[in-house]
Amino acid sequence: MATTDLTKKYRLLFLGTAIYNWFTAVSMLKPAGGFEAFGITPIPEENNVLHTCSLLIGSFGFVYYWASKDLYSNYDLVWLGCVIS
Repeated sequence: MATTDLTKKYRLLFLGTAIYNWFTAVSMLKPAGGFEAFGITPIPEENNVLHTCSLLIGSFGFVYYWASKDLYSNYDLVWLGCVIS
């Protein structure tokens, strides 16, 4: 396998992960639909913890996006993400 093929696969992997993290972060901003779907009542009014988790997940998405653009220069960020996870 050529190096460019492997690099392209890693780029697609990190880009897909970034999109997944952004989707997850946005879906956590307004969780009332999820509470209704699972029948959880009463729906919490304060969602500070969910919003903080959403911010962290979105931040991981940005790091994965940067890694998809240039993996070798952002290797330390990817390593940090592995350690934190």
